[in-house]
Amino acid sequence: MLTRLGRPRLALTLTAALSLAAPSIGRAQAAPADPMSGVWTLNRARSAGAEGSQTITVTVRGDEETYLSEWTQPNGQKVISSHVVRYDGAPVTSHSFVVTPAGEVAASTSEVAMRQLDATHREVTFRRGGQVLRVLRRSLSPDGRQLITDTTVYAPDGRARSTAHLVFDRK
Repeated sequence: MLTRLGRPRLALTLTAALSLAAPSIGRAQAAPADPMSGVWTLNRARSAGAEGSQTITVTVRGDEETYLSEWTQPNGQKVISSHVVRYDGAPVTSHSFVVTPAGEVAASTSEVAMRQLDATHREVTFRRGGQVLRVLRRSLSPDGRQLITDTTVYAPDGRARSTAHLVFDRK
């Protein structure tokens, strides 16, 4: 479910999306308190099911995570997603903005819930209208230099439609 936004609203909309994560981003780079906090870039050579380039910024403070993803697809389209979620499994709204190469913007939302399985493992579930869209299982490599995300995308009938194994390097 995408909502079309005209070009005049592009700057305002993207500024609003990025402002969700902006207060924490600098702190994550300065002194990560949690091993998953940091800026991560997609390593396409070590990933399966990855297209384009992606940078994610994760900031963890206590039991709350601020997440910002900037993904550029091979056709030049950009997808910017952000949310702030607690590890209690309660759903919150995740905002996504698709920016076409022509500069047109479409916005969408979904519910996201997260559980912290242990210090280096998280499970993230995205839903829309009560239906599971995708489940991400994130883990940190033993040396803390890579963030691994195994994603399963679900079809409307609930069956797994596709999977991806994404490896991100700490920047």
